[in-house]
Amino acid sequence: MSTIRQLPKLEVLKLLDSSFKGHMWESGDEQFHQLKFLKLVKLDLRVWEASSINFPHLRKLVVISCEDLMEIPLDLGRIYTLEHIEIDYSNPRVLESVKRIQEAQREIENYDIHVNFTHADPSEAFFQEDPFFD
Repeated sequence: MSTIRQLPKLEVLKLLDSSFKGHMWESGDEQFHQLKFLKLVKLDLRVWEASSINFPHLRKLVVISCEDLMEIPLDLGRIYTLEHIEIDYSNPRVLESVKRIQEAQREIENYDIHVNFTHADPSEAFFQEDPFFD
């Protein structure tokens, strides 16, 4: 991630399979100020620690086939720009954390957040078009 951190204008980040090494992603001081779209597909990730400060302009989050992931960081529910979350049904813990993120979004009066549940094939999910700049 240290290389990606050096791209201050990065707006789209897609991580697939072996593009991320390790079972833990601690965002810590990493700030993706311009990131609007984050897609995680088929990662071995178990623990993801992040806050709204790490992704202040995130609009769309996609998590597909991350079967070991314990949860999506709940503090992402405090991102005011978050519009869309897409997840698959492969992980009940992730499903539960998305429900809590939706609740957090309602608390900051974002009633328009869209959550899509998909049965996407991970090999196709990574390469499909992801229109989000409407």
